[in-house]
Amino acid sequence: MKKRLFLLSALVMFCFFIISSAFAADNFRFYSVKPSKGGPGSTVTLNGDGFGDRKGESKVFFGTTEARVLSWKSNEISVIVPDNAKTEDLVEVKSKKESQTFMPVYIELEGSGKSQPRNFDLMPHILHLSPDRGGAGDTVTITGFNFGDYVDLGKVFIGTTPVKIQSWSDSKIVCLLPASVKPEEVVSEQKKNKTNRGIDIFVQTGGIKGEGEKFAWDPTIISVEPKQAGPGSKIQLKGRNFGKIQESIRVKFASREPAPAVLADDTIITAIPTDITADELTNSNLMVTVISGGVPSNEKPVPIAPEIKTVHPSSTRGGAVIIKGAGFGSSAKDGRVVLTSKDSSKSDEFDAGVLSWTDDEIKIEFPTGKNTTTSELVYSITIWAGKLKSNSKELKIPGQKK
Repeated sequence: MKKRLFLLSALVMFCFFIISSAFAADNFRFYSVKPSKGGPGSTVTLNGDGFGDRKGESKVFFGTTEARVLSWKSNEISVIVPDNAKTEDLVEVKSKKESQTFMPVYIELEGSGKSQPRNFDLMPHILHLSPDRGGAGDTVTITGFNFGDYVDLGKVFIGTTPVKIQSWSDSKIVCLLPASVKPEEVVSEQKKNKTNRGIDIFVQTGGIKGEGEKFAWDPTIISVEPKQAGPGSKIQLKGRNFGKIQESIRVKFASREPAPAVLADDTIITAIPTDITADELTNSNLMVTVISGGVPSNEKPVPIAPEIKTVHPSSTRGGAVIIKGAGFGSSAKDGRVVLTSKDSSKSDEFDAGVLSWTDDEIKIEFPTGKNTTTSELVYSITIWAGKLKSNSKELKIPGQKK
C-alpha cells in the first residue's frame, strides 16, 4: 500500500513539473534579434517577453556557442556575438528566389527550457572588390559587412592562399595580394561570349568563412614592341594584371623553361633567346607567355626577323659569299637574298643566287663584272625570310685596276 502511495505521489509531482514548465514556456516569448546581422564582437539585442528580471542560470547561444551577456531585462537581452561560433552550426534557409545561410540564436531560460531559434546573419559578406582584377603584390580593398571589428579574429584568402591584412573594420578590409596563388584554383568563366579567368577571395571572421567573390587574376599580353625582332633583341610586353612583384614574373618562349624578366608597371622587358631555332617557331612566329604568380597569360606571337651577323668576304669582285647569322629559316623555299647598290647615281638591285641555305648560314654567288669602274662600289645585303626582313650588311666591290 505504501509503495502504491509513493508511486502515485511521484506521478503527481512529475505532472505538476511538466505543467509548470509548459506554463512558464508559454509565458516566454523570443521575437527578434536586432540588428539582424553582424560580425564577431558586435553587440546585438534580443527582444521578447517573459525573460525575467535577472539572468540567473539563463543563457544565450549562437548555434551551440554561448554568448556573453551584457544586460538582462524581462523584455530585452543585450549580448556580444561570440568570436568562436562554429561553421557546422550554420543553417541554410531557402526561398523561391534565393538561398541564405544563417546562425540560429537561442535563449535558454532557467526553468523554462530552450526557445525557438531566430535567424542571425553572421556570415561575412563581400559586396565589392576594388580593383576586381590584378596580380601579385596588388592592394585590394574589400567592402561588405559582418567582417567584425577585430583584425586578430579575421583572415582573408585568395583561393586557399592567405592574404596579408593592412587594415580591417566591420565593413572594409585593405589587403595585399600574395606573390603567388595556386594555378589550379584559377578557373575560367564564360560571360557574354567572353572568357574570364579568376580566383575567389574569401573573408573569414572567427570560425565563419563567407562565400567567395571572384577576382580576375588574369595576366594578359596586349601588344609586343617592336613588332618584329631577332634573336637576342630586347622586346617589351605591354598588358595588364601582371602584378607588382618582380620575383613573381617569368616569361616563357615557345616550350622553353620560363625565365626571369624585368617588370615595369604594365610592361615587361625581356630578350629573345639568342639560340632560337626554326623548330621553335610557329608560322615564323615565336610564341611568348607571361607567368605571373604561377598563373600563365595568353600566348602572343612575336615575328622573328632574320639577323645578319657577318659577311665573308666583306670585299669581292665576284664569287662565293658566306652570310652568317640567325633566324634565316631552314630552307631557301620562302627566302631571298637581295643586294642593292648604295651608289645614288646607279640604281641596281637584284636577287643573289643561293648556293646553300641553313637557319644560321647562307652561301650566295656574287656575279663578276658588276663593277666596271675604277671606283669602289658598295652593295647592301638584306635577307627576306618569308615576310620578315633582316638587318643589312655591306659588301664592297673593288674598282678595276688602272
